[in-house]
Amino acid sequence: MAQNALLIAYFAVAAAGTYSIQAWGLPIASIAYLAFAALMLLVVLRKRLCTSYYYGKLCSIGWGKLSSTLFPKNLGSYELGKELAPATWFALIAVP
Repeated sequence: MAQNALLIAYFAVAAAGTYSIQAWGLPIASIAYLAFAALMLLVVLRKRLCTSYYYGKLCSIGWGKLSSTLFPKNLGSYELGKELAPATWFALIAVP
């Protein structure tokens, strides 16, 4: 679970780094970055990757347990998840 804490810290630093990009007095880049991270990591990838093998299991970071509370078993496409995951992580690391 320490990995989740490190991820949260990383996303906080990335959001802080993009805070100066503002529109209408709002940190649009930070908001967009955090919304993308939450949507992709907590919903899209959990639905695609964790509803099959790790469903209900405590994988290394516990997201199999999360997916079992959000989605029915075998709902997502594991193959699509394997394609989306690298692109998602690239965007989350490269953009900030």
